[in-house]
Amino acid sequence: MQQWRATLLRQLYPRESIINAVTNNERKRALNLTRKITQNAIDSVCKELAAKFQEEASLLLDGDPASIAHDLTAILRVAASISMDLWTQKRRFELYPFHKLPSSKYGKCGGMIEAHPLHNGQLDDEPQALHNKPILLVAHPAFLAYGNNSGTDYSVSRVLKKAVVWMGFDT
Repeated sequence: MQQWRATLLRQLYPRESIINAVTNNERKRALNLTRKITQNAIDSVCKELAAKFQEEASLLLDGDPASIAHDLTAILRVAASISMDLWTQKRRFELYPFHKLPSSKYGKCGGMIEAHPLHNGQLDDEPQALHNKPILLVAHPAFLAYGNNSGTDYSVSRVLKKAVVWMGFDT
C-alpha cells in the first residue's frame, strides 16, 4: 500500500531532476504543470491550516496577525516540502522505537543501537560492561531506509541513524 501511495505521489509531484531529464517538450510541459498544480494545492492547504491554527490559538499568539499567519504558513510549507521529499523517494523509511527493536538487550540489536553518551564512562573502562544489559529507554529511535534509488531491494535495510539507548541493571 505504501509503495502504491509513493508511486502516485511521484506522478503528481515529479522531481525537478526528472523533469529536466525529459527531452520531449510536450511531456516536460505536462510534468511541470502537474508539479505546479500539486504545489498550489500544498500551498492552499498550508494557508488553510495556518489560519485554522491561528484561529484556535489566538489567545496564545501575541503579535501582528498578518505576520503570524505568514510565519505559520512558512513553517507548514517547510514541513510539507520535507514530507513530499520523503514520500516521493523510491526508498521506504522507518523509525524503530523501543517496541520495534529486534532485542531488548544491549549488544543484541546488530548495528541498530548505540549507548547514550552518559554511559561513556562505563564503556571507556570496560567496552563490554553493558553487554546483555536490558534497554530501559530509547532516547532517539533508529532510522532505517529500505530499498534503493531504482525502487528495488526493499528487503535490504540500511541504518541511517542508530537508536540511542539507556541501559539498566539485570534484576
